[in-house]
Amino acid sequence: MITGGGTMMHANFVTQIDHPGDAIDSHGRFVGDIVVGTAGSKSINTWMVENGWAYPLFYDSMTAAEIKTLLTAWKAGKTFAGRAGKSYQRPLLPFNPSVTVKNAKVPDPGKVNFPKMFRRQATFWVSIPGALSGTQYAAMLAKGAKGKSDRAYPQGYFLANIAKLDPKKRVTLSSQVGAQGQAKFDPPDLVFQEDPSSLFSGSGKKVTSW
Repeated sequence: MITGGGTMMHANFVTQIDHPGDAIDSHGRFVGDIVVGTAGSKSINTWMVENGWAYPLFYDSMTAAEIKTLLTAWKAGKTFAGRAGKSYQRPLLPFNPSVTVKNAKVPDPGKVNFPKMFRRQATFWVSIPGALSGTQYAAMLAKGAKGKSDRAYPQGYFLANIAKLDPKKRVTLSSQVGAQGQAKFDPPDLVFQEDPSSLFSGSGKKVTSW
């Protein structure tokens, strides 16, 4: 039931998986598309990238068709002025922990970091006294969050060899970042390794089969 004069929207969560645990990532987030509408339904994931509100972020659990769809959407999304698609910056921007949803300027006219790099900034910031410099960030990224470095396939290699991928072809995220923390890649250039996850029933029992 919708109260307060809201509008009900029909939405379906769609995913393609091999095992139950594949539907949720290691952070408990749904892995898939949210499809809104009935006639002429549209994936919110694709719409956000296509309209410049989000960056494409690829994982090795995705199909070639999914990645190619988002690459097409990105061609349009990165051209919208004043939106995230066109505001991407290779230099690592300063992390300001004092800015929250309660005091941030709206609309935000500033440039933005690659989301995964920003999340690492937030993680590393709590580990050091004072401001997090670009050199400190690069060093901590090389060490890896929780002692494990992010790894990814170059997008071109992934799409050309998706049927038979060689894990040795993965590169570390730190190798794609300069000595001052600046990104040497664009958002769609990397296909990240997805960490395994486990799915549990309401009773707390691990779900291992359909």
